[in-house]
Amino acid sequence: MEFANKGNETAILYGSVELDTSETAANFTENTSQFNHRYADALLPLSVIFGVASFIGVIGNSLVLASYIKRRDIKDKNFRWYVFCIVSLDIATCLISIPAEIVKHRFFFIFCSNELCKAKCFVNIFTAASLPCCFLVLAIDRYIWVCRALKENFPKKITSELACKLCIVALVVSFMIAVPGGIMCGAMTITVSNKAKDPILVFVCQTDEVYQGSVFTLIYRLALLVFLIVIGISLLAICIAIYIMLRRSKMAEQANSQIEMRVNNESVLNSDSSLTSNVKLVTALTVTVIVTYLFYIGLSFVDISNMSESKFVLFNLTYRIYFLRCAVNPLFFGIFDDTFRKFWKTLYC
Repeated sequence: MEFANKGNETAILYGSVELDTSETAANFTENTSQFNHRYADALLPLSVIFGVASFIGVIGNSLVLASYIKRRDIKDKNFRWYVFCIVSLDIATCLISIPAEIVKHRFFFIFCSNELCKAKCFVNIFTAASLPCCFLVLAIDRYIWVCRALKENFPKKITSELACKLCIVALVVSFMIAVPGGIMCGAMTITVSNKAKDPILVFVCQTDEVYQGSVFTLIYRLALLVFLIVIGISLLAICIAIYIMLRRSKMAEQANSQIEMRVNNESVLNSDSSLTSNVKLVTALTVTVIVTYLFYIGLSFVDISNMSESKFVLFNLTYRIYFLRCAVNPLFFGIFDDTFRKFWKTLYC
């Protein structure tokens, strides 16, 4: 934001947009600024919640990452790659996406920088697409892993090298999906009603005015939603298939004993882990992704132009609730993951 003097007048420059604060335009600028300030104050509690979640997420995910980096005796190399990928993305979300969202809360209706808007959209879309892709690869690997452990179908296992390559492919695909989204995003002007029900212009980070009403924008947004829906359905189907196979095994103890008999012949599991705990961890992480992204998908086409403060806060909470998943994931590792628990117990006990 820059200030420019015009004799006895002052202009505020937001990127390439100039808001005149001279006497002739005092009402417009005051109303716009006050409108933004009113909604920014309403979003303040949500900003605090996101800030706390970001702090917890950085600490918790860093501990998970450290436990998998430090331990060299992990036999399940595939799962180690998936943890590196997912946890690193969660840390990036906590350090970049969430702070950017908090800043946006303060300038939601005077967001006039095209460059910052495009960068923010790219990062949000990249993380929104890459995490489901990584979880899909993880779910497929665990399905094959459980099949081999229970001697059902015996599909060819995914090697550690292939697991690493699949994680890279997931990130590359997500990058390619996010690029058009970043290009199409930009600062745009919309008309809203203030407290007096008078129409005023505000500046929001949504769709670049060049692409407003474009058929390509609509196709892209629909394609992105279909992409996320297909991945969500696939994740759910795989989790159900794994659950059915475990039910057929009659008892979890029997499944564990079958795996332990096979550990000497092939590195199917971490010797310190069990089938049930690993599957429970993957299931908990996957269900969290599916549930939080359902809100993201369902609210993608909601019009925010004339929402009250309370509805606006609720919308921003539910639309970005997947941010909170980053703070919850380390808790699941602490409950279900033997590698994480035993590493820190050994270190401090």
